[in-house]
Amino acid sequence: MADAQLNYDKKQNDIIDKINTINKGNFLFDPTKIDPAVKKAFEESELSLTNPKSWLYGLPHIGSSYSEFGATIANITASAAMNYAAKGALTVAATGTGTAPAVLPLLYGATELGVNYAIQNYSRDAETKSEMFDNYQQVVTKALQSENI
Repeated sequence: MADAQLNYDKKQNDIIDKINTINKGNFLFDPTKIDPAVKKAFEESELSLTNPKSWLYGLPHIGSSYSEFGATIANITASAAMNYAAKGALTVAATGTGTAPAVLPLLYGATELGVNYAIQNYSRDAETKSEMFDNYQQVVTKALQSENI
């Protein structure tokens, strides 16, 4: 139970940090410098596959899966690199003597499993945080609209 509370508190703090960044900005982002026309276009855009002009402002609405695109590329790259390394190790094992070279492909496979697990764990955690923040943002927006703020 303590782990669940700790995880909940951590995610809640992450959400509060994101809200503070949106409201106050950081060294890369200054919310006061956003052009009102661009902000309005972004907020009112609807992504349409048949309208390429909608992609400019609508693409960020895809959400966490798109925002963690780098992790997806890392996952694919790690798999490809380990695949080539394992093939090379198999070639060495086939031409070498002894049992040590034959163990290398298994070690590469275990390493690939660990790396991919870590990347997927990161991606899922980031996606969960993003979904929680989106839900929170919707609740706050509805509350503000109901109070005519």
